[in-house]
Amino acid sequence: MHSQFHAWDNSYVFTEPKSEHSRRAIALSPSVINLLKRAKERRKLDLIDYGLPFSEDSGVFTSIDGKPFRPNTITRAWHDAAKHAGVKDIRLHDARHTHASIMLKRGIHPKIVQERLGHSSIQMTLDTYSHVAPGLQQKAAEAFETALNPVVVV
Repeated sequence: MHSQFHAWDNSYVFTEPKSEHSRRAIALSPSVINLLKRAKERRKLDLIDYGLPFSEDSGVFTSIDGKPFRPNTITRAWHDAAKHAGVKDIRLHDARHTHASIMLKRGIHPKIVQERLGHSSIQMTLDTYSHVAPGLQQKAAEAFETALNPVVVV
């Protein structure tokens, strides 16, 4: 689901994603899965402490009354976390671009990057991240050389 916050009445509206590619399953790393499991358990204990109901569908990252955080709360937490970690403060949305660039630079197939980002076509992904391509071209050439000459005598 996609949520929109209406500042005029402090309400949220949950809607279906805007395209068929917006609803997708992506693999998470083991450390992220563990982090989410711990956060869900903490959330469950918080609700119990406050005498509020918990169900498996309860949101993990919500205010104590179960309502979603306001968008500026997430943005502020992102900026605070960057400051605390001593890293360059970027927009939260820019982390998506960083994620894609890192994957491409690490040799992850562009089709996988496209699927993770929810781009409607691989062409969109390749056009958006063409600045990463020069390094990928060199890696491809080196990999091909290694395939042709697996044992190099120095």
